Amino acid sequence: LDVYEAVPAGQTEGKYIVTTRWEKGLKFDDDGNQIMRCRFVAREFKAQSPWRTDLFAPTPSSATSRLVDFRAAKKNYPTFLCDAPNAFQQVVEEEEVYVYPPAEWIAKHPEWHETGVMWRLKKQLYGRRASPQKWMDFIADGTMLKLGFRQDVAAPTFFHHEDQDLFVEVHMDDLYGTGPTESILWFLKASKSYIELKSSGVLGLDATYQHLKRTRRRTPAGITIVADERYTDKVLKLLDMADCKAKATPMRRETSEEASSDSPLLETSDATMYRSAVGVLIYVSADKPDIQFTVKTLTTEMQAPTMRGLGRLKHLARYLHGTRDLGIFFAAGEATRRPLPVVLKSYADSDYAGDKLSRKSTSCGCLVADGCLLMNYSRGQRVVALSSGEAEFYAAVTAISESILIEHLLRFFGFKVLTHQLCFGFGLSIYHCSGKRSTFNFF
Repeated sequence: LDVYEAVPAGQTEGKYIVTTRWEKGLKFDDDGNQIMRCRFVAREFKAQSPWRTDLFAPTPSSATSRLVDFRAAKKNYPTFLCDAPNAFQQVVEEEEVYVYPPAEWIAKHPEWHETGVMWRLKKQLYGRRASPQKWMDFIADGTMLKLGFRQDVAAPTFFHHEDQDLFVEVHMDDLYGTGPTESILWFLKASKSYIELKSSGVLGLDATYQHLKRTRRRTPAGITIVADERYTDKVLKLLDMADCKAKATPMRRETSEEASSDSPLLETSDATMYRSAVGVLIYVSADKPDIQFTVKTLTTEMQAPTMRGLGRLKHLARYLHGTRDLGIFFAAGEATRRPLPVVLKSYADSDYAGDKLSRKSTSCGCLVADGCLLMNYSRGQRVVALSSGEAEFYAAVTAISESILIEHLLRFFGFKVLTHQLCFGFGLSIYHCSGKRSTFNFF
């Protein structure tokens, strides 16, 4: 890939040098077989260049990829996936950076044994702090914009081609998009002039595929998004509960005394297992709204896990074992002569002083557009609310903030949007945004 140039070690004195290592990790191939992947990476730390402020690289959240599914379902468009092999190593290294070659390479090149050898990077190397930002600039300015796409300002990972009616989300080296079949074929062909991509081809209305380790199943009726079952298996394996019985609820009802009393801390090994399992569940919860509150509760004990938290974790694991096939469904749109505005409903609620130890409340919400769940969350409030009205107000503000972004993105790729904010507990508020005018009504 022409990533490096070998130079005598004496030429690198006083230069910027980065150490290296082999990164080994397990992954799965297309057939589900576990394979080992080794990658040569740099080991660059913030202490080496603490003054740098040019390292920001945008990445989408786990929820925003549903916008691609929403557009595909409502317009009955096919989708496509692309992967950039050796993504960072397609980008030119503009800085003068030297790295230590691997010992295996030095052993095969005895001509460098006397003088010593270093590599000067000609392309970006994984592990370099600037590589993600350089890659995003390369794919945005060097590829998408040259093809006629328009990049969103608020969410720079989204691109829209108005003439081709093509919408693409970039998640580092993974691309996920939707549009008419002929537009997808045009993009897959035209992009070869600027970037190397491996493509899935056109994924029609009967395709089943994975993106960001989430399974999509398409039918003429719509799209179903299901979390990867391997995460549930991993949690059950960590807890040694592979043959457990299922539970009907993600969390059992606790008495006030149970919730507020102290619980013994876990042993070191059990605490490590607890943190590993909850870390997996944090990722899974983005696609399972029914477990988000429980996972949020479990995260409050990450620093000092207790026996009570372990009991909650095992109960949730049993629930996941029995709900593997539950997912999020986006119904297909109906063909109409004139496109109707999308009604985006943002629901917000809170439990006043739900945490009996800290007395803090939880804000929860979900954003639904034409019956499709675009986003859902359950978050602990940072302050102690002094009344239920105050807790509900904090929850409403959070939901409105999230709905502004989702509404903006829906407008970005061509939908007319009418937004309503619905709050439970202290009355009903409606947030309506039409063009540049925003009005609030509370009653």
